[in-house]
Amino acid sequence: MLRNSLFKNKSLFLETWVQNGILLVAQLVNKEGQLLTYNDFIALYNFPISVQEFSVVLGAIPSGTLMLYKNTDSSISTSVTLPDPAESPIGRICFSQELGNSNKRIRSLFQEDVVSLPYVISYWNRYVPDIKWKTVWMIPHKYLIVNKVKDVSFKILHKCYPASHYMVKFKRDINTNCTFCGDHPETVTHLFWYCSFTQRFWKEFSRFVIVHILREFSLRWENVLFCFFKFPKKNDKCFFMINLLILLAKFFIHKCKFTNKTPFFCHFFKDVEMYIQSISDSTNKKALKTIYICEFLRVFF
Repeated sequence: MLRNSLFKNKSLFLETWVQNGILLVAQLVNKEGQLLTYNDFIALYNFPISVQEFSVVLGAIPSGTLMLYKNTDSSISTSVTLPDPAESPIGRICFSQELGNSNKRIRSLFQEDVVSLPYVISYWNRYVPDIKWKTVWMIPHKYLIVNKVKDVSFKILHKCYPASHYMVKFKRDINTNCTFCGDHPETVTHLFWYCSFTQRFWKEFSRFVIVHILREFSLRWENVLFCFFKFPKKNDKCFFMINLLILLAKFFIHKCKFTNKTPFFCHFFKDVEMYIQSISDSTNKKALKTIYICEFLRVFF
């Protein structure tokens, strides 16, 4: 195709050539595979171009492409019919009378053959059955929270959170003991769940939820990891707030690690109050929903 020829590092496009059906390199060579002369080109296609324009086009054809035509029978029809854009897969979407989601439908054309999945899906599926991954991926995006909060959950899920036991892969001479207790290797599960200080935090967290949000509440490690992705619909407001608190709690533990502080629930509670206050005047839909549910549950006000 002539469009793959470059002139001054740019794709070559000449409207008059396209209008006259000159689209292929094979249309510029004779039966012996030699480039047409200017006079032969004019006689064959019968439309006026300058010698300079003809030279630019021929000079833009890669030498490797020309070698393919050497000493071969390169006879080709001088007329090339352009395909109807409206009949292409993308054209049928763009020129359709149906309204809405055209970009989404075009994107799906290029994604329909994509079958690769994040490797962490198969990893976590070995330990937790029936994970609703689409729901899990979307939970952090339901709230008006900064990317730093989402990032902690993302790194934990993707097994790349910078706990000391993980970072020793990149720097060997570091202390791998837990930042909080100092007695055990600082793995992600230890830091965010098994550490005695973290366990105390989650017990107080659970006590608060039981008293103020949902009486029949229990917390397990997979709930900290994935948040709650399965629950009765009648409790959707409760779990909307619980999942928000879990996301903020993981960020709070992360913040305590890097500031060398102990994760106390009373300090976390103050952080949540400040967060709710910071979004209380926002007109963002996510913020409005959060404030509505806080008022409905009568928490943090």
